[in-house]
Amino acid sequence: MGKSEREAAAENPGFLDGQLEHYRHRFERGEYEFAVVAVKTCASFGIPIPDWIEGEVCAAIEFYFRNGGSKGKGKGGGHLVKSRRARLDVDRYCAAERELVRGLTRADAFEQASIALRSKPARGSASTIEDSYDKIAPVYRTKPRKPGRKPRRPISPD
Repeated sequence: MGKSEREAAAENPGFLDGQLEHYRHRFERGEYEFAVVAVKTCASFGIPIPDWIEGEVCAAIEFYFRNGGSKGKGKGGGHLVKSRRARLDVDRYCAAERELVRGLTRADAFEQASIALRSKPARGSASTIEDSYDKIAPVYRTKPRKPGRKPRRPISPD
């Protein structure tokens, strides 16, 4: 959408409805690139995506998630691979956190988590679990936790 169209949309709220209707007619005639134009217009002006394009947008996002990027493993993997790897990191974090809450030192907690996850998809060595823990901990907590028992919260007087 060019500058003159943006100015017209700012001055006339019905202009956007007309533009989106025009895009819908072009899309229905087989000019599928107008689906992209309609989504960009909606995003530019902060308006909801019209019903006629919603199914296409959802299908495109799902396709992109399933097939985007390479299908290989590692940092260059697709979105689905990256999502699965992130889930493994979270599972390792949770296993290590359970052991830390029990009062174990970091090294012992990672070793015990490694043993506990031995038959699970998130299995790994103690150093792998420590790497996952250090990656996920900033997301799950705001400050580092000291090893040992969790401090009891004082009971507030009523």
